[in-house]
Amino acid sequence: GLTVVKPSSAQYSLIKKLYDDISEELLFGKPFLISEINGAYAVRNCLLESIVGGSDFFSTEGIVIKGSTPEGQIAVQNRICFQGWRHEHILKEGTEGMNFGTEGIIYEHGSGYQT
Repeated sequence: GLTVVKPSSAQYSLIKKLYDDISEELLFGKPFLISEINGAYAVRNCLLESIVGGSDFFSTEGIVIKGSTPEGQIAVQNRICFQGWRHEHILKEGTEGMNFGTEGIIYEHGSGYQT
């Protein structure tokens, strides 16, 4: 079977920082509620990062249109415009990057749904 080793406190601290970073980027603590969105949105569903390749993420992007029916009921339409993989290659202030030839490494953080 798989051998499991308890991490040292330094290793656990690093693991926790990585988890917190991914949790923030994928918005684990914020439910995706169509009723709270009005207009365009972009949601990251999955994240793949590597030292050399940068960051790839599976994204769902769409537009939420709200209205009412002739009977007065609230109508919500979710139009998905894109669903697939995207690659991110942007350096922002406060981030660190490395170059391998013409390829750079990018790490980005977010705290909300992109609109």
